[in-house]
Amino acid sequence: MSVYCGKIFIPKYKDEPSQLVEGQHEPLISEKLFHEVQQAMDGRKQSRVQKYQHLKNCH
Repeated sequence: MSVYCGKIFIPKYKDEPSQLVEGQHEPLISEKLFHEVQQAMDGRKQSRVQKYQHLKNCH
């Protein structure tokens, strides 16, 4: 799921580098909130990996 915070990521293309540019529309959420949620989601992903890490060694 993607949420608009006023920035648009443009991936690199041929010889041009990737860019983060200002969007034309009013953001739905603040950039600060966007980054806070991304950090929380990253933490959830890491905790899931750690939660099931012990299963790798079970045969």
